[in-house]
Amino acid sequence: VLDEHLPPDRRSRIRVTGFDGAKWCRYERACFDFILLDAPCSAERHVLADNTALSRWTPARVRNLAVRQWSLLSGAWLLLRPGGRLVYSTCALAPAENSGVVERLCKKYPGSRISFPADGFFSRQPLSALTPEFCSAGVRFLPDRSAGSGPIFFSVLDKPPEPANGPAKNTGV
Repeated sequence: VLDEHLPPDRRSRIRVTGFDGAKWCRYERACFDFILLDAPCSAERHVLADNTALSRWTPARVRNLAVRQWSLLSGAWLLLRPGGRLVYSTCALAPAENSGVVERLCKKYPGSRISFPADGFFSRQPLSALTPEFCSAGVRFLPDRSAGSGPIFFSVLDKPPEPANGPAKNTGV
């Protein structure tokens, strides 16, 4: 799919792997400038159209997915270089899978910063049909307010750059 939609010069800069994103940080750190994490989620959109999806939806499943999302997001954060940007997204409604996971990351890594799109960003086509709802941890689109699109949640997280004198040294204290 990437080969079909990306110019060769951009495709050559993208690394696709089969590694478990939650475990990859055990082997590498700070190796990516940008990370897009489209996390597995409860996908309530499918509940509207598929009765089997409704039968699988439970509060326990949401909790389990939030645990998996936290593993993926915290692992991705460790893979992100200082000064890098991470986009976290789901198609879930549950705050536990959206703002809950992002806020937990911000609490654990105090230098992290949530960025919001610039004014006018959503007025461009085809985004103008969507009505964003801004929350403390990101942006969400709900189907009843976005021409049937959604639910979609995303958060743009910026990792602080290293200080000019390099990474902090462990003094052993």
